[in-house]
Amino acid sequence: ALLTDTGVRQGADVLRMISVYEEKVKNGELVRKVRLVADGRYHRNHGPTYAPTPSREELLILLHICAARDWDYWHVDEVRAFLNAPKQTLKKVYAKISGDGGYWEIVKAVYGLKDAARDYHDAVEDRLLNKLQFRKLELCTSVYTKRLNPENTVLVYDYVDDFIFTGTDSATVVTEINEFRKCATTTEPDLNSELLLGMEVIRQRDVKIICITMRRRIDELRQKYPNAVITKRNVSMPRSGYLLRPQDFDSLLPSQNRVLSKKEVETYMSIVGSLLWIQGVRMDIIFAVLYLTWNAKSPKQHHLDMAYYVIGYLSTTIDMPLVLGGESTIQVITYIDASHGTGPNSRSITGSLTKLNPQSGAVAAKASAQSTIKLSSFESELDGVTTGLKKSAHIKNALMEMGVTHNPVAQLKNDNKAMIDFVKGDGIVRHMELRMWYTRNEYAKGNVNLEYMSGAEIPADHLTKLGTVEEHRQFARQIQGLQLLSFDYFADDKIMPDRAMDI
Repeated sequence: ALLTDTGVRQGADVLRMISVYEEKVKNGELVRKVRLVADGRYHRNHGPTYAPTPSREELLILLHICAARDWDYWHVDEVRAFLNAPKQTLKKVYAKISGDGGYWEIVKAVYGLKDAARDYHDAVEDRLLNKLQFRKLELCTSVYTKRLNPENTVLVYDYVDDFIFTGTDSATVVTEINEFRKCATTTEPDLNSELLLGMEVIRQRDVKIICITMRRRIDELRQKYPNAVITKRNVSMPRSGYLLRPQDFDSLLPSQNRVLSKKEVETYMSIVGSLLWIQGVRMDIIFAVLYLTWNAKSPKQHHLDMAYYVIGYLSTTIDMPLVLGGESTIQVITYIDASHGTGPNSRSITGSLTKLNPQSGAVAAKASAQSTIKLSSFESELDGVTTGLKKSAHIKNALMEMGVTHNPVAQLKNDNKAMIDFVKGDGIVRHMELRMWYTRNEYAKGNVNLEYMSGAEIPADHLTKLGTVEEHRQFARQIQGLQLLSFDYFADDKIMPDRAMDI
C-alpha cells in the first residue's frame, strides 16, 4: 500500500530499499538477477528472529538412505520464497524507494527484514504440518515425515527454500510433491538432481552408491588464489606445519613469523570460511581446517601459508568424492579417537566420525579441542567416546523417527583398551565427571556395543593429528568411502616431494 508522509505512524520503522545484483551459473548458463532488499540495519521494531539452521549431516543421511535402499529423490525450489510468506508481526514497517516520494507498507517477509527468515520458516512449517499433514522430526528440525502405512513413508528435507523429497514409493512421493506445489510456486521437480545446494551429485544405481563432490566451490578458490595451486599437494597439511606453542615459531623465518595485516587477515578469514563449508563434504581436511580456526584471532604468515596449502591439496584432489550407500543394511557405526594434550593450552583433541555402513563415507565427522585439560589419555578417550556416543544416539534416533529400518544397537570403535574395559564394567575409576558414566550406563543397557580397533586402523586417528602421505590417503579412503569405488582413487597418482613453504 502506497502511503503519504502523514500515513507513516509515529515510531514505525522506515527502511531504505537497496538493489542487490547477483550473477550465478545455473544449468550451465549465466543467470543475472536483481532484487530489492530492505536495509535491515535499521529494523528495530521486529518480531521473533529465530529460524532453525538446516544441517548438512541430515541431508547426507537422506542421500545415504536413497543410495542404499534405491529410493528416488526430487529437488524442488520455491520461487520468490520469502515474498510468499506474510509478515507476522503487527508492528508497522515502511519502505522508502529511491526516486519515489511515498512510503510503502511492508506486508510480506521482504528480504533484509530481521524477522523475514522466521516468518518464511513458519509459513513453510504451517504448509507441511497443517495443510499436508507431515510431522516434524523431534531431533531434526528441518526434516519432515509422513507415514501413510508401515511400508510407505515420505520424507522432506527443508533447506530454507530448497526442498528434497524422497521416500519408499516413488508414485506416493510424486503425489505429495504435487500437493505441495498447490500451496507454493516452485520450479519443476528435478528427479535425482545432479546439483544439490552447491554440491555435485552423481548416482550409480547399479552399485547403489551416490558420489558427492565440491568441484565448483573448490574451483572458485583455485581461480581466486591461483598461486596456491601451482604446486601439487599430497596431504591437506604437512606435519611440519603444525605449530602451536610460542617456541614452535622460533625456527621460522621472520617473514613467516610476522603477524598479518588487516587486509591479509580478511583474506585469511575468507579462506577459512570457504574451507569450513567445503569440509562438510571433503571431510579429509577437517583437522587442517580446525588448526586454521584456532589461529583466527591473530594469524601469522605461517597460518596463511597453511591455508593456501589446503587450497593446493583440494585443487590436486578436486574430483575426490564422498561416497554414500553400498549395501542396503544400515548400521550406525561411530569411530572415536583422542590425542592427549596436543591441542591449544595442552587440551586434548577429540575426533569422531559416523558411518551408516563400514565401507561407505561418513555422514557426520568432527574434530575439536576438549573443553578442559585431561590428566590422562584414558580420561581423554572416555571424554571423546561420551561425546561420540551422543552423536551416534542422535543419528540412530533420527533414523527411528524417519521409519528407516536399521540395527538398533549402535557400534562404537576406539583404540584404548583400558577405557573400553572400564565401560564394560571391568575397571574402577575415581573422580570421574558424572557425564562420562553415561557411556558405561548405555553399554550396560545394551544400547551400544564398544569394540577395540587399533590406532593404525581407526579412521578417526587422523581427525586428531596429521600423517604421512600414505597414512593420509588411507584415511581419505576410509572417511570419504573411496573403497566403494570400482577403482583405487590414488592408484595412478604419483607422490610428489611434500614441502611446506613452496606456495
